[in-house]
Amino acid sequence: MIDTLNACWRVPLIETMKGGRKGGGTSLTAAGEGVLERYRKLDAALQRTAQAYGAELLALIGPVHGAD
Repeated sequence: MIDTLNACWRVPLIETMKGGRKGGGTSLTAAGEGVLERYRKLDAALQRTAQAYGAELLALIGPVHGAD
C-alpha cells in the first residue's frame, strides 16, 4: 500500500526503514507531512459544509404522520 501511495505522488510521502534492533518502521517525508496537513484542512472544510447542509435538510423535516 505504501508503494502504491508513493507512486501516486511526484515525490514519496512515506519512508520505510529496514528492520534491525528496533524492528524498522515508517515515517512521513516532508512532502507527506504537507499532504497530510492539506488533507486535514480539506476534511475539516468538508465537515463544516456537510454540517451546514445537513442542518438545512433536517430543518425541512416535519412531523411524521401516523407515528405514535
